[in-house]
Parts: sequence; structure tokens; C-alpha cells
Amino acid sequence: MLSYANACWALQMSASTIGFGDFYPVSQGGRIIVALMFYIGVRIVGFIGAQIDSKMLR
Repeated sequence: MLSYANACWALQMSASTIGFGDFYPVSQGGRIIVALMFYIGVRIVGFIGAQIDSKMLR
């Protein structure tokens, strides 16, 4: 890791359990897109789970 951005990317991939895999983005733009896809996906799954939970508790 030669920069702060690379260290943040490695931390995010480890913490999100996406992993590094055989194919991964190397440009800053690609990394931003992958990060956004992850966070949006987590929010969608959480939202759907909250909706199901709220329907079950009524």
C-alpha cells in the first residue's frame, strides 16, 4: 500500500467481506463505483428487511 486511498480501499474490501477476488478495479473511479454498489446494496437489503419486519410486528 503506497497511499492512503489504497489503504482505505483494502480496509473497505476486508470489512465488507466482498474480498479482493481475481478481478477488481484498479482505477479510482472503478473503486468508487464498487463502493457505491456495495453500500447501496446493503441499504436496499436492510430496507427490505425492515419492511418485512414492520409488517410482521403489526
